[in-house]
Amino acid sequence: MRSTSSISWDAQAWLRAGLGLGALLALAQAAGWVDAGRVVGALPDLCVFHRLTGWECPGCGMTRAFLRLLRGDWRGAWGFNPWSLPLLGLTLVAALLPRAALARALRSRALPGLGWAALAALLAWWLAVRILPHF
Repeated sequence: MRSTSSISWDAQAWLRAGLGLGALLALAQAAGWVDAGRVVGALPDLCVFHRLTGWECPGCGMTRAFLRLLRGDWRGAWGFNPWSLPLLGLTLVAALLPRAALARALRSRALPGLGWAALAALLAWWLAVRILPHF
């Protein structure tokens, strides 16, 4: 029976599929079948903001950070983009929580405030670490 709430459970299925793919890639990396380091070097600059301004956006380095996480290199992931670790944690929680618990969390009154606080922290970090050093 489908829920009548506005939450799309298809998104949770996609999260689980993505986590499954990530786990398979991590196993392939551990087994030596894939070299994530070579994949990182082959990626073009995907960030339009970076190509236009020369400055890194808040998400710059996220792909390289997640590839480092696939290799088990937590410190390297942190170096490319420290926001990759909380994002991985949120993704795991969203994908692994039972649907009812996720629905309650998304309807919680505290969640919007937490979201705004996280957005403010992200913007402050971006300005302090990635933008102001250019001046």
